[in-house]
Amino acid sequence: MKPVIPTGRDGWGLARPVRRRAGDDRRTRPWEICFNSNPSTPGLGNALVIADVTNKSSMTTLSRISYPNPAYSHQGWLLDGHRYWLHNSETTSRANQGVEVFDVADLHNPVHIGFFRNPAQSTQHNLFQEGRFVYQSNYSSGLRVYDPKAVADGILDEVAFLDVYPPNDSPGFGFGTWSNYAHFDSGVIAVHGYQGLFLVDPRLPTFDMLGDALDDLVADAGITAAAERRIRGALDEAERWTTRPVRADRAVEVLERAIIYLRQQADAAERTRGLGDPEGLRALADYLQEKVDDIVNAP
Repeated sequence: MKPVIPTGRDGWGLARPVRRRAGDDRRTRPWEICFNSNPSTPGLGNALVIADVTNKSSMTTLSRISYPNPAYSHQGWLLDGHRYWLHNSETTSRANQGVEVFDVADLHNPVHIGFFRNPAQSTQHNLFQEGRFVYQSNYSSGLRVYDPKAVADGILDEVAFLDVYPPNDSPGFGFGTWSNYAHFDSGVIAVHGYQGLFLVDPRLPTFDMLGDALDDLVADAGITAAAERRIRGALDEAERWTTRPVRADRAVEVLERAIIYLRQQADAAERTRGLGDPEGLRALADYLQEKVDDIVNAP
């Protein structure tokens, strides 16, 4: 088989993830969509270019869109729900370093809906989603971890980072990290470093709110010791499963069992003194239900 280099009128591009999509109202078969981070789009320069590449002999551009304060359009990632595209620009001169957010529900008419300014203003590079979180390698400021829970509003939230080059977070190349791999079943993140390879086992704050609520119940004697152990065990197990997107369903199962248990404990506490605070137990069950909804509706 002789490979053929595709050419087109939209210039050349970098980092071209291709996603298979079930189709729209005009198609019944799956189709393959290519998202190009393109620094040389005619008439636009730095842009996101979306193309239908299902038929390799007749690929078609669906849309092209630039963004405010554009810089070297480098790479991006389509979130799991296939609606939102996160886009980065690799540059040393941009006044604000950060991630562009696009709504690509309509492939023919994508919309730029937000910009996330990185807390550390180093040059940014490759980003990927794994499970609930997005992992970005940003040269001198290291591995940055974002929660896209509010991505529909064009918002990301930085929840963790590992600075692999402590001397500075300045824009530039050749220091810190260029890329990362967050797809091991173990949950370990491999972080490329110009000064070495880092293997990271992150402890991400997926369940901080729930742990704090449980701590308050314990402090107020609102839950028995046996019930506390059971709920803490459920939170730990659910947190482990949320680092593995193919088993997020297991996290939901664990939390739903804990919710049923808490509501049963609340009912029992209303009938028998010493079993805890019914309102507090129900409030914690409600918090767990919110977490289940977050997992089920994750972008």
